Amino acid sequence: MRRIIITISILVLSFSLFANFNFFPDNPANIANRNYSQITFPGLTYEFNVNNSLLKFDDINLFQEGRRLKESEKTMLTSDNIDLSGNFNTTLVDFGKKNWNFSIKSIVTLDVELLDKIYTKLVFYGNESDVVYVSHNSEGSKAFAFCKASLDYAYPKALNLGMIPNLFPIETENKFLSGLRDLPIYVGGKINLNYSLVYAGVVESRQEFATLPDSTFYDIYTRFLHTDKDYSGKLNPSFGFGLKVPFYSGFFYLSMDDIFLQLRYGDLAGGEYSKVVTDSLLWLQEGYEAFEYENIENDSIHAESKTLKINPSFCVGAEYQFFNKLDVIMRYTNNQFAYLDGFYSAVGTQFSKIPLQTGLGYDENVYFQFKTGLNFNKVEWMIGTTFYHGFFRYAKGIGFQSAIKIKY
Repeated sequence: MRRIIITISILVLSFSLFANFNFFPDNPANIANRNYSQITFPGLTYEFNVNNSLLKFDDINLFQEGRRLKESEKTMLTSDNIDLSGNFNTTLVDFGKKNWNFSIKSIVTLDVELLDKIYTKLVFYGNESDVVYVSHNSEGSKAFAFCKASLDYAYPKALNLGMIPNLFPIETENKFLSGLRDLPIYVGGKINLNYSLVYAGVVESRQEFATLPDSTFYDIYTRFLHTDKDYSGKLNPSFGFGLKVPFYSGFFYLSMDDIFLQLRYGDLAGGEYSKVVTDSLLWLQEGYEAFEYENIENDSIHAESKTLKINPSFCVGAEYQFFNKLDVIMRYTNNQFAYLDGFYSAVGTQFSKIPLQTGLGYDENVYFQFKTGLNFNKVEWMIGTTFYHGFFRYAKGIGFQSAIKIKY
């Protein structure tokens, strides 16, 4: 049984998809059997994603001059807040030899509430008299960036559960137990150094307004924090590991990353903005003007440290090969810095030197991904695109990927 598993593992490893098209790229155990050295082109290896919570690209046509909105369109536009989220990362350095690899990435992420649905309802349906409206538009919105340097290492030989003393009997006629005992397991680990770069966030936001029997008013207050030119970044380590288990014509994968990651932004500058406008029936008096108060304070608020505690990323899944040509995968990912989150299934194959991959996933929205490129003995080039919620004009967001890798 052991010889069969090892033989199958070698056959499957020999066909394993090349680096840029790997379905589990962040698993360090993937490089356990890599038999070449590689370097990635900086600047040409990146991923960009942007997505909103409500509007499709085609909805831009709703706002053409002179066009009257249907009631169903008004209902859609007032059904939810408009939130914008995005992610961008680019590889600055990436090189490795056989079962080790070193990389440096710059990662940017943003999560912003653009418009509370209370305002779209006011635009289409107006406001009620003698009702005080209160909103907290943009409160909690933030954007930040950091740099991540990673050193990956994978043990080049397969381990197995039989190495653990007293876990399995030395001799057994149970084929399942003997197969489980001798199942090869490839392991890898990574050490990350994370350097916080920039941060901006809205700490507090409040808007209050009303039309009363004797007056109208609105009161706006916003407090925010941000890095400035005098800011110096903070360094924080994190860790990760991965497992890769061959089984027949496939693999099982498990990995975690960003364990103990905390992004620290010290000595942040800040400010607050407030404005109050009141207009009452006193305007009937000669010479009366509406009362208006506006206050802007820059660098008025300082925080010794802003710490973002990041949950460890997690990925589990399996890849199986049919007819020596078609790779099929299913996986679940939970990663705050990855847009291809949640449940994901995909297929991949290669025609001559042209690989093709297509996948379908579901997190907060359904998303579709396509990848292609060129694969030569010494060069890999990958381009990809992702559509969120729908295709082309019916998509709520879009993503682009690119990577060029030289092998030697």
